[in-house]
Amino acid sequence: MSRFLLFLLLMVSGKPLFAQTLSLDLHYFNDYLRDQQLLGKIDSGISWMVKPLHLQHTLGNRRVFTNDSSWWPNIEHAFKTVGHSKNEKGLHLQLLPLHLRTQFNTIHNYGWQNGSMVPNRGWQSFFSGGLLVRYNKWVELQLRPEYIRANNKVYSAPPVRHRGIDMPERMGTSPIREWYAGQSYLKFHWKGISAGLSTENLQWGPARQGSIFLSPSAPGFAHFTLHTNKPWKTRIGNFEGQFVGGRLRYSGFFPYGTEWVENTEPPFEPVRAAEITPSPLGNGEHSKVSMMTATYMPKWVRGLFIGGAYGVQSTNAPWPVGLFAVFNPGTERTNIGNPYTQNGVLSLFARYLLPAVNMEIYGELGREDWFRDLQDLATDPAHTTVYLWGINKLFPLAGKAHYLRFETEFTQLMPPITQLSRAPGYGFYTHANGVGWTHRGQNLGVGLPPGSNRQQIGVLWNKGYHRLGLSFERIEYAQDLFYFRMPFLLNPAIGNPLAMDYSKRFVDLVGKLRMQTAYKGLIVGADAMLLRTLNFQWVYVPNGQSDGFRFPGYNYWSVNAHMYAYYRF
Repeated sequence: MSRFLLFLLLMVSGKPLFAQTLSLDLHYFNDYLRDQQLLGKIDSGISWMVKPLHLQHTLGNRRVFTNDSSWWPNIEHAFKTVGHSKNEKGLHLQLLPLHLRTQFNTIHNYGWQNGSMVPNRGWQSFFSGGLLVRYNKWVELQLRPEYIRANNKVYSAPPVRHRGIDMPERMGTSPIREWYAGQSYLKFHWKGISAGLSTENLQWGPARQGSIFLSPSAPGFAHFTLHTNKPWKTRIGNFEGQFVGGRLRYSGFFPYGTEWVENTEPPFEPVRAAEITPSPLGNGEHSKVSMMTATYMPKWVRGLFIGGAYGVQSTNAPWPVGLFAVFNPGTERTNIGNPYTQNGVLSLFARYLLPAVNMEIYGELGREDWFRDLQDLATDPAHTTVYLWGINKLFPLAGKAHYLRFETEFTQLMPPITQLSRAPGYGFYTHANGVGWTHRGQNLGVGLPPGSNRQQIGVLWNKGYHRLGLSFERIEYAQDLFYFRMPFLLNPAIGNPLAMDYSKRFVDLVGKLRMQTAYKGLIVGADAMLLRTLNFQWVYVPNGQSDGFRFPGYNYWSVNAHMYAYYRF
């Protein structure tokens, strides 16, 4: 036994491997390497719209600055060429970076793009680490489980909840302790293609704050994958793509109450929906998902990437049908004559990289639900559409790896006004299948509740591992609930002399201070946030008095803190 442990130690502490994916929970590394592409230090032929990237295949033989000792031989080789020795054969092992993330939310949940972490008030911690095993250059096994624990403190339930989605605002009433398979996979590589089984988080699309179609806003789901591991270079340009077939699971609390339970109406007594409690359905499978994405960079316009993604959920289909449903488009359009309950989701996106001016512009347009026919498309092309756009601009400063980044990203999840007459409350993440575009109670896209809008702007100073920045964010939550499901806000019988009070939008205004530093193999960072919340949960203050324009809602100040640490062996 002692000889085996000595052998394992020697293998782990020996020459590092230039293989493994850049897992999406490693936010800093993904963000920093993308900046390096804007600075012209990484191949401008990589779309950065099909993630996670593979360090050896996608970034191989590129001059990449990260100083990460578990990916590069040592910290002194900051700009060392990343490569893979053709003579490396046999079995290789490597310890992966440790990742600890802690969040403290004072009043209500705030924070997305955090994978296995759950909506939570109070303290919540996330821990991940693991081992990479590779045999020759063909077979790769990564074991990187995740563990979370959350206080899950009580906070006020909303008056009503979305229908058609399994996305509770709170995961029950008890503290949470849970293990996940995390960023683990078994893959086989052959030239520019990889295939295997995985529970990794995926992101398709160009957004930094969270893509609409697919982002790391929920735990990774078990899936089979076939994908390019580097851009395919052809005579007409570069191509990237991925196919995924997997299973999505319940939150463990679905179905839950979506209507208010009190008989009184505000402003006299705030109405509330019922508490979230465990469901006899548990957290087993609710649907199979089949999806595919592809991107293209024209040879004649280097830096311009266009792409799209399409996915089909099947709630009662056998494995062969559910796994490959994406290759039979249109069967879910009307479900007429279709023995399976299916739903399709579509996204188109683009990114324009301008390394000459250290800038990128990107956008994404999503649509849930097929158009019924050409007349439907002509008369209501915006049905269920959502979108986002963003700009990032770097300003290099004197000194090595020293720059400012200006960033902005706007996300619009509120469906257009046509929903009022056509399908009130129906949107990109809320579907007729009842559970929506979700896994384990969180949506697979941006992470915000359906119908929400977000605007973010900020500036960030970077020098090596050190960062300091300020940002401002405005989030308007679940506008579709506000307009379609809360008639009591507009009821003249409740004593509101204005009869129609449209002022009760639930909004967070967030100022954020972002900090990061490093010492040897340790990187630590924190986001300190000051929140001004307006009309929390859309509720009137009981017995509040009108000021001539509105009845008062619940408004308050709060402070949140999110902290993280990476340790590189």
